Order: sequence, then structure tokens, then C-alpha cells
Amino acid sequence: MCIGSWFPYILQYADEFIFDPGFTVVIGQLAVSLVLFGVIAYFMAKHLVERKGIFASGIALTVGMLLLGGIILWQIEIDNLVFALLGTTIEYSGYSSYYPWRLYTSGNAVMLIYLWFKRRDLMYWFPVSK
Repeated sequence: MCIGSWFPYILQYADEFIFDPGFTVVIGQLAVSLVLFGVIAYFMAKHLVERKGIFASGIALTVGMLLLGGIILWQIEIDNLVFALLGTTIEYSGYSSYYPWRLYTSGNAVMLIYLWFKRRDLMYWFPVSK
């Protein structure tokens, strides 16, 4: 998820984040989710480009994509928790933090269709299983 979409929360409600213990949990979850997303995405790209490592297979790459999708859903739940702590109503339209989920799922669907037609090339890309 876009890290920049969280800056308005942090800047606008900095006092609440610092002094309200409920926000400590939110900021902790946010930090963990962002680090996990970054680490998984980094290693997926690294292993795929180097053609060796954990994510250098079709199944592991699919599992990694599902993990990233799960983290995005977790970040949406963190966002809902922020709304609950602030006591505001949830208005999903207009918030950029909800766009990545739509882009991620539609992009994965397009990529799966493309890879289905190019599956022979894909099999040549991954290293031979031993």
C-alpha cells in the first residue's frame, strides 16, 4: 500500500498518536505491515530477477502475491481502526488508501490472463526443479 496515504493521519492527528495509547497499537500495526510488505516485495523481486531463491518458482511467487494481498487487506482494517478511534464515519470514496486494493486485484487478474497465454515462456524463466 502507498506509504504516502498514511501521512495525512500521522501529520493531522500527531497529538492523538502521541498521547492516546489506542493509537500506539495502530501505529505499531502500521509499521509492521509496511515493513512486511516491503521485505516480501523486495525478496520476491530479487529472487525472480536472479532466478534463484524462495520466490523463484510459480507456486512460491503466487503465495507471495497472496501474502501481499493479505497485507493490503490488513492495512485497510488498520485504516478502519483509525476511523473508529477518531470517532468518524467511514466514507470510502475519496480516500487513496482504498485504491491499491482495487489496482492490486485487477492488476493480478490481468497478469494471470497474460501469463496463461505465455505460460510456456514462463516455464523457461523459472529454474529447473531438482
